[in-house]
Amino acid sequence: MPSFVPVAFDTTPVLFTVQFGAAPLAGDVGSHVRTERWLDTQFTKAVACAALHATGSSSTYALEQRYGPDAFDGSGNKSDWAELRPRFWDRWHRGQSSIPRHVAKSDHAALDRIAAIRRVSSLVDEIMQLGFWRYVDPQPLTLLDLEPKTPLADRFARRPDFSLLPHRPSIRSFLARFREGLNRKESRYSAMDGLWLLLRSSYHLEDLLHYALCYLLWVEFAAVIRQDPVFASIASDLYQHTNRFFGRVQIYPHQQEPFDAAVHLLERAFMVPIRQHNPKIASVDAHLLHAFDVDRQQGS
Repeated sequence: MPSFVPVAFDTTPVLFTVQFGAAPLAGDVGSHVRTERWLDTQFTKAVACAALHATGSSSTYALEQRYGPDAFDGSGNKSDWAELRPRFWDRWHRGQSSIPRHVAKSDHAALDRIAAIRRVSSLVDEIMQLGFWRYVDPQPLTLLDLEPKTPLADRFARRPDFSLLPHRPSIRSFLARFREGLNRKESRYSAMDGLWLLLRSSYHLEDLLHYALCYLLWVEFAAVIRQDPVFASIASDLYQHTNRFFGRVQIYPHQQEPFDAAVHLLERAFMVPIRQHNPKIASVDAHLLHAFDVDRQQGS
């Protein structure tokens, strides 16, 4: 099987590459702040949204009013309390402060606020402990990073055998497992963990087919992620980021024969790569439904 590596999108075409889904728009390709800092910001915003959703709070003001060491206890002047409140959740919701940095410093003022939400719901802990945050960081993963974080994520990340032809039944089963998991709010975050763990481990195992299926599933579920109560506020930025760093892979050795083999592999899996103007570049449609809808209609 051909080897490959994800390559960040830029405005210069890279030979012997396959683009999955649409290439980023020119305005999306500008230089990011340092990726680690950017991910910290997205993590922090998501945790703040999780806290709002877990407590049913309509605003960060309402959240601070009811939960945490400085919650309003009904005594004193409420206007004075509102003016003097520490506004941790305000800053976190805007991404103006970093929860990972507070945690790393064992900042009790911050940790006590998170603990107050933890007593109400486990959702904040679930979001903070997702392996997803590490998987969407383009830096190389360690062996420890490649260990599933939960038993449910492990079940989603199990790798089916696509070695036997035709691929169609096993691919259809693979897609169905993740589609069900991503659609259900009870399993969505574990499915995201499993999907991205499988994607990141795929290029260590030189498994282009799994990589392609995982990435295209991620693109397919953009509308669901954009409506998710935790991820909605960061979804657009998150998809720009993953499109930029993971939507394109380069086949190596950088020669025509391995590239042709990669394209042929995707063709056999019904992804129909399209050669662009340069025959050494191919693109794959982001939508997988059409081929498998035909399967169902034909009863295959």
